[in-house]
Amino acid sequence: MNIAVKCFFLCVMVSLLSPGTAHAYFDPGAGSMLLQALSAGLVAILVFWGKIKRAVRRLFSKKGPDE
Repeated sequence: MNIAVKCFFLCVMVSLLSPGTAHAYFDPGAGSMLLQALSAGLVAILVFWGKIKRAVRRLFSKKGPDE
């Protein structure tokens, strides 16, 4: 499954599971800051995905400590 499809399903699930009314004020500045933080996190994961994958593979590999 494509990463965009997975992200879409995640967004749909979060919106369906969130409460209908929020008893707080959420201004546009906070919304744009949240969007910027989420997009920066997603880009960082996509850029460093190869390094993350290699580190996890090394962590769970069956090779000896010498290699």
